[in-house]
Amino acid sequence: MILLSWIGFAGLLILGLPMLLRQREVESSEPRVIARIQSPYQDIVLSGEEPDIRLYIDGDLQLSTLDEYRYHESLVHPAISAHQFLRQKINESNRSEDGCRVLLLGAGDGMALREVLKWSNVNRVVLIDLDAAVIELAQQNSTLSQINQNSFADSRVEIKIADALVELPAMTELFDVIIADFPDPHNVAIAELYTTEFYQCIIAHLSSSGVFVTQSSSAFYAPKVQSCITQTLQSIELQAYPYVTDVPSFGSWGFVLASRQPLNLADLPLPIPTRFLTSTVLQHLFDLPKDMQLQPVAINQSSNLAIAEYACDERWSFYQRADLDTED
Repeated sequence: MILLSWIGFAGLLILGLPMLLRQREVESSEPRVIARIQSPYQDIVLSGEEPDIRLYIDGDLQLSTLDEYRYHESLVHPAISAHQFLRQKINESNRSEDGCRVLLLGAGDGMALREVLKWSNVNRVVLIDLDAAVIELAQQNSTLSQINQNSFADSRVEIKIADALVELPAMTELFDVIIADFPDPHNVAIAELYTTEFYQCIIAHLSSSGVFVTQSSSAFYAPKVQSCITQTLQSIELQAYPYVTDVPSFGSWGFVLASRQPLNLADLPLPIPTRFLTSTVLQHLFDLPKDMQLQPVAINQSSNLAIAEYACDERWSFYQRADLDTED
């Protein structure tokens, strides 16, 4: 009996151990690193396996190809739809230069650009991004370029590699839609992109029916960020409309839409193909859940960058962030 048991155990070692080792290897393996770039500004990592390829900047998740369309449809389409509504409302149809002009701030991965270009009336897009390395990766990596549908190759697109804080004040062009997809304002340098001063510069570049939209961080883990952006925009006499969408890899994510003119959120058109948004879903994005209602906060100004503190809410400690090995 002992001899048979030993033979059985030896058989398990011979036949089963390789399988167990392979299983252990799969369970403990790190995500496959597709590209790692250290630019002058940040550490960029593309990793994973299809269909879940993930882009990280300085260790923070920027997108997953599995669900990024939820984020980018929610960022782009409410704003362009709102412009369409306002343009008809104030009868701008006889404007000398027809078409919709869009300014993208950040968004170097090309996903938001893909969504913008779905609108047939968009005749010009200017994209300003600080880091050429992100744009080059989005253009040259086969997975990213496929997902963003080679959006940078569209003849309507102009790319400017520049700091938006410096470039935008020097520009004179007006835009119908301005979309800000900046990083979360977790330090004072980035927090400057969310101030009354910079927002006033943005508004100065909007047409009379123009609309501005910005991402506003996690509506659950950093709820005061959305409140701060909303109230900062309201402080410069804009109509501001916060909204939330669910992105599985991010959770509940916030955005804020703003315009000079009031919007009827029930009348926003959606005449383009989407994977996530419907006309009904678009309307209900603005119905904030009870635990994500706006809170009293300080206005974010260059003299008081309160949003940087709000972005570092202690709730983030419960959020599982990527811990990528930066060594080869």
